[in-house]
Amino acid sequence: MSNFIHLRVRSAYALLESSIHVHKIRDLCVKNQMPAVGISDPNLFGALEFSETMANSGIQPIIGTTLNLSFNLNSNNNNTLITPVSLLSSNESGY
Repeated sequence: MSNFIHLRVRSAYALLESSIHVHKIRDLCVKNQMPAVGISDPNLFGALEFSETMANSGIQPIIGTTLNLSFNLNSNNNNTLITPVSLLSSNESGY
């Protein structure tokens, strides 16, 4: 088993960010003996397919999403920082 678990994979459901299909992610995990993998698409469109595909292959699916957070750096709102933050599920209750 590999010690590496990728937690920020983007699937084809992450429109304009990736073109890798869930089944190809599974194949790469199997090939590299990864016990788990996490997706962090900016939407949850592929979460069900991802979970079922990984679980059926003996790979622990980790569901996540990436949100863009906006911070105002001064009181005039002229200087805004937008940064992506990945959120991962820690259990069945959610993020």
